[in-house]
Amino acid sequence: MTNRWTWRLLGAWLLLGGFTCVRTGLAQQPCPDVEVAGSYVGTAIDPGVDDLGLHCDDCTAPVTFPFPVRLYGMDFTSAMVSSNGNVQFAGASTQYQDECLPTTNMDTAVFPLWDDLVLTDPGDGVFTSTTGTAPSRVFNIEWRAHYFGQAGTANFEVRFFENSRNFEFVYGTYTGQTYTIGVQKGRGELDRYIRCNFANPLPPGTTFVFSDTYTGSRSSFTSLGRSFPQGVTDTGNHCDDCTTAITLPFPVGFYGQTYTSANVSSNGNLQFASANAGYANVCPPAADFGPTIFAHWDDLLTDTPGSGVFTNVSGAAPFRTFDVEWRATYFSGGGSVNFTIRFFEGLDYIELYFNSAAEHGAGATLGTQAGDERYLEMWCDTLNSANPGDLYTLSLPPMRVIAPSSYVPPCTTDMGNHCDDCTTALALPFTVSLFGAQFTTANISSNGNIQFESNLSTYTNSCLPSAAFGTTIFAYWDDLRTDSAPGSGVYTRIFGTAPNRQLGIEWRATSFATGGAANFEVVLYETIPRFDLLYGSLPDGGASATAGVQHGGGPEFLQYSCNATGRQPVWVQYLCVGGPPAPCAPAITEQPQNATACPNGNATFSVTATGSDPLTYRWEIESAPGVWQGLGNDPFPLPCGGFAYASMPFSNQTPIGIHPCPGINSYQIRCVVSNACGSVTSNEATYSICAADFNCDGVANSQDFFDFLAAFFAGTPNADFNGDGVVNSQDFFDFLTAFFGGCQ
Repeated sequence: MTNRWTWRLLGAWLLLGGFTCVRTGLAQQPCPDVEVAGSYVGTAIDPGVDDLGLHCDDCTAPVTFPFPVRLYGMDFTSAMVSSNGNVQFAGASTQYQDECLPTTNMDTAVFPLWDDLVLTDPGDGVFTSTTGTAPSRVFNIEWRAHYFGQAGTANFEVRFFENSRNFEFVYGTYTGQTYTIGVQKGRGELDRYIRCNFANPLPPGTTFVFSDTYTGSRSSFTSLGRSFPQGVTDTGNHCDDCTTAITLPFPVGFYGQTYTSANVSSNGNLQFASANAGYANVCPPAADFGPTIFAHWDDLLTDTPGSGVFTNVSGAAPFRTFDVEWRATYFSGGGSVNFTIRFFEGLDYIELYFNSAAEHGAGATLGTQAGDERYLEMWCDTLNSANPGDLYTLSLPPMRVIAPSSYVPPCTTDMGNHCDDCTTALALPFTVSLFGAQFTTANISSNGNIQFESNLSTYTNSCLPSAAFGTTIFAYWDDLRTDSAPGSGVYTRIFGTAPNRQLGIEWRATSFATGGAANFEVVLYETIPRFDLLYGSLPDGGASATAGVQHGGGPEFLQYSCNATGRQPVWVQYLCVGGPPAPCAPAITEQPQNATACPNGNATFSVTATGSDPLTYRWEIESAPGVWQGLGNDPFPLPCGGFAYASMPFSNQTPIGIHPCPGINSYQIRCVVSNACGSVTSNEATYSICAADFNCDGVANSQDFFDFLAAFFAGTPNADFNGDGVVNSQDFFDFLTAFFGGCQ
């Protein structure tokens, strides 16, 4: 078998749009993102036991995880918990007013119930517990809160799972004000929200499952505390080599199409368009099958006692799940196999549970296919690929249709493109990363594309890849004019501030053939290989247009649409467009060095690392022995009442300021560098506080002595040298000791 894990012909499966994603030539690395993997009702909150000490209004407290928690491809050992219903992995914001995500007022965080909460009533607080045993522990953070200025309570928790990319939000009883639920990376790089300023409470026991993954992944459902889902309703499939039609209780999205029915085969697959009873499995794509989920395609029997295919619907709309369970035996050998496909209402996401498999996958196929060149193979004739307790999750590739939307943020700078079949050069305000390459300029075509390597005004579109073009974003490649209607042209606009800027490039054009209006926009992102396509008006519904992106002249490309009729205005995100060749794991080449600062000053630390872009940086301080906390722009409270902050916490170089605890003159600083392939932690560097440098001019000399005396006799607060709350002779003696000791 060839290595199909390199996304060799991975279709953009489980997504609206009918595009093709082909991956060859480069060893692609996954782009870390978080998807809503599922939801269900019926889970009870696992009560917290250990009190975090949050009995307050608008406050935060540090929490140390008992195991590394993975989020957006990075591992965290600690975080800050807010009384207002969120866990922050950088910074310590106490903002109480919730916003739609992403919010630029917070950094990387999870928001189980972001609202204006207060924890001052009896029994209120945030409590933690660890359940299970290593390596399959679960860490729970539970809120028991009231609403500020309003009646009602809120009880909910976050669950983090050891050695898993998943985490969950679980809800008890709460009255439901206007709250936000979701997760975000940085101050707007990536986000996924479920509720925004939502006013209605969820049913008690509601659970949202988030997955820090893109394509197929394998884990253990028993370690996640789940049970094997069983079918209840007999479909009547009791046979050797047959299929049975079933009706789906809700529409299921699969490879850009929506289905309301399917055919289940006794041989372990579910077909949406075909009804093939073939028993001899092959590796996908299988020529005689249409859109199909190959759960455990093998020569199976469902006509032995107790065997069959059974279904079950659970939950209430719009959060239902639909299970299709096989209870079968192998035609050859007679051993049993029991597995279930689970569908989620409203989500293009599938789970596959294995309860037993006597042959452990040795002669079976697991994967999906669209019925053409698009497919995903998880395994094929691979021993030990199907074992009791296995959970396979099949989620999204790096492109998704967010929602129908006709809003195009207006751009304001006219770049001078007013023509028929022309291009205009554009100097990019920041470096744009696509397919592992960086670009500072581009050529903008009146015909709806952005070319980073070529400069063509070709108006006749073709499906991707197009060999004549280099690396190109085809926003809406069609025969367009930007000179025929008032206000036509191509316009740009910069949103946000460095290093998180976005560049909008907006077309206001007309179709050469029909005169229909075309309004659409590409949004490019600083530092991350992502762009968005926003469509307003589309002439002819896209009947003669191409939308997508390609690397060079191919063969790598992501195609959203090609000559497809009936397209409606939507918002499409291309979240991770290609990547550099492996290896890509980060490595530190220059370690941070020791530095000294005065008590109210700051010191600059830096680190140099190699690895595939984008690299992310997280500066941490050791707040207690063995306890490391992430630094942000917001002051991080130290246990003694002091605080620390980083001016540029996600840069490879940042000034760090520490207001020290009394009697402590040094702290340890380190940096965690991460990318999609992993993380590496720098050596520790010592941040020394030179108490003798009273005036913070960088040296300890007689001027510091005179300045302290002036402050001491004036009784100003900074003369409280020992931090005991009063200015007295002990401060004078303590300063003298520090002064004659000098700066180390």
